[in-house]
Amino acid sequence: MRTAAAILASGMLATLATAAEDDVCQPQHDSAALAQLPFEALAGVSLDAAAEYRVAAVEIVRRPLFNTQDPAEDNLLFRAANRWHIDTREQVLRAILLFREGDLVGTSLLAESERALRGKTFLYDARVIANRACDGQIDVAVVTRDVWSLSPSLGLTRTGGEERLTAGVSDSNWLGTGTELELSYFDNLDRRGFVVGFAEPNLLGSRVGLRLRADDTDDGSGRYAMVGLPFHSLDARHAWGFLWNESERRERRFRDGLELAVFQVQRQVATASFGWSAGLRDGRASRWRAGLTSEEHRFAPATGAQLDGNGVVEAAPVLPEDRALTFPWISFEAIEDAYVRTRNVSRVRTTEDLFLGRQTTAQIGYSPRGDGHFVATASFRDGWRSPDPEGELGRDTLLYGLNASGYWNRVAGKAENATLAVWADWRRRHSPRLALHVSALAERGWGLPLDRQLLLGGDTGLRGYPNRFQAGTTRWKLTLEERLYSSLYLARVLRVAAAAFLDAGHAWGGKDAEGRIAADVLANIGVGLRFESTRTNRDVVYHIDLARPLTKGPGVDRYQLTLTSKRRL
Repeated sequence: MRTAAAILASGMLATLATAAEDDVCQPQHDSAALAQLPFEALAGVSLDAAAEYRVAAVEIVRRPLFNTQDPAEDNLLFRAANRWHIDTREQVLRAILLFREGDLVGTSLLAESERALRGKTFLYDARVIANRACDGQIDVAVVTRDVWSLSPSLGLTRTGGEERLTAGVSDSNWLGTGTELELSYFDNLDRRGFVVGFAEPNLLGSRVGLRLRADDTDDGSGRYAMVGLPFHSLDARHAWGFLWNESERRERRFRDGLELAVFQVQRQVATASFGWSAGLRDGRASRWRAGLTSEEHRFAPATGAQLDGNGVVEAAPVLPEDRALTFPWISFEAIEDAYVRTRNVSRVRTTEDLFLGRQTTAQIGYSPRGDGHFVATASFRDGWRSPDPEGELGRDTLLYGLNASGYWNRVAGKAENATLAVWADWRRRHSPRLALHVSALAERGWGLPLDRQLLLGGDTGLRGYPNRFQAGTTRWKLTLEERLYSSLYLARVLRVAAAAFLDAGHAWGGKDAEGRIAADVLANIGVGLRFESTRTNRDVVYHIDLARPLTKGPGVDRYQLTLTSKRRL
C-alpha cells in the first residue's frame, strides 16, 4: 500500500513539475499582442543579466504605418497609406540585428540590437525582446514600425532674416531595401545647387557600407565616396574604410554679419584605415585604428564673385595659405555600454536612446611635408543622472565633454588651425511633460587660417540676430529653454511641443572681430513651437521660433522669426 501511494505521489509531483515547466516556457506575448500592444508595453521575459542564452528562433513582426485596428486611425486616407507603403523587407531587418539564430546572446546584445534598429531613420520605433525562455534557450521577438520614407519635399528655412528654399525627393528605404536615394535642389546660406546621393549601409546583406554623393552648385561642385566596414557593434573586432572627397567652393569671411572677402578653395581629402578591438569587456570597448590621410587645400581669388548685401570689399584680399598634408596616424577610442531608453528629452514622446557613458578618443599623426606638422584630434564626453525611482533618468541629467583638434608646426614651434571646445547640457525634469534644458559652449582657436572663423548669430543658435553676426577666435554661447511636451497629436501625424527660451553669447578676438558690434554680448528671449512627425523620417523636428533681441546692433530687427528643421529639439 505504501509503495503504491509513494508511486502515485511521485507521479503527481512529476506531473505538477512538468506543468510548471510548460507554464514557464510559454511565450510572454502571442502574435496578436506583438502586433497590437503599444511599444512601451512590450516587455520580454526576465533574463539574468550575467548569463548568455542560445537563440532558438527569431520572429519578425512588422507593423504598418497606421494601426487601423484603432478607431482613431481607421480611415480611408490611412488605409490607403498602408496599402501603398512598402514595408521594410524582413531580410533587411535581420541584417541589422547583431545576432543570428543559434548564437549565444546576453541582455546587452539584445538592447544594442534594438538601438541599432532605432538608429535607422526609416523605422519609427523597435523592440527586441526575449519572448520565451526555456532550458537556456530563448525565442526572440523583433517588433518594428516603419515610417513613410519616400519624401517629396518643398521646404522653407528662415534664420537671421534670410529665407532659403529646398525642393526635391529622397527615399531612406527604397522599396523596403534600406537603400537611401536622394535627388534635390537646395539653397542654403553658402550656396545653391543640386545634389544626388546613394547609400547602402548593408551592402549585399553584409556589414559593409557604401555611400556616394555628388553636387553641382553655383560656386563649384563636390564629390564624395566612402566604402568600409565600421565597428558595427560594441563587441565588433575589426573595421576598415576608404574615403575620398573633393570639392571646389567659394568661401567667405564675415564682419558685423556682412561679407568681408570672397575666395575660391579647392579641397581634396583621401583616407584609408583599418581598426581592431578586443571587443566588449566589463561593459567597455577599446578600439585602435591606423591609417593614412592626404589632404590639400588650394586657394585662389574668386573671379567674378559679388558680395551680397552691403558687404565690404577688401582692396586687396589676402588669401589663406595653401595647406598640403600627408600623414600616417593612429587613434584610440574607449566607449562604455551605458545607454538609457527614455522619452521627452530631445524628441516629442518618441523613444530615445540617451548615451550616459564615458567616451574618449585620441588621434595623432605626422606629416613631413613643408615645415613638418603633427596632426591631432581628441574628444571626451561623459554623463551623470540623479537617481529617481519615478523616472528612468531621474530629476537631473548632465552631459558634458570637450573636443580638440589642430596642427603643431614643428619648425615654427606653434599651434596652427587649432581649436578647443568644452560643452555641457543639463536637464532638470519638473514633471513627465515639463523640463528645463540648459546648454553651454565655450570655444577658443589658435592660429586659425583666414578660411576659418568662429561665428555667432542666427544660424548658430542666437535666434534673435542676423546670421554670422559676430566673428572671432573665441566664442561662448548659453541657451536656457523651458520645454513643454504636450499631448497634442495633430491628425495622428504630428506631435507638438512648446518652448520659452533665452539665448546669449559673444564672439571676439582676431582682426575680423574689430567691427561695430564686436564688444557686445548678444542676448535674446523668445517662444517657439516644435513639430515632430511620427509617420515620416525619424530624424526631423520642425522648429518655429519668435525671438526678441535684448542687445541692439546694426541690421538687428525688433523681432526675428525663424523656421528650421533639426534632428532634435
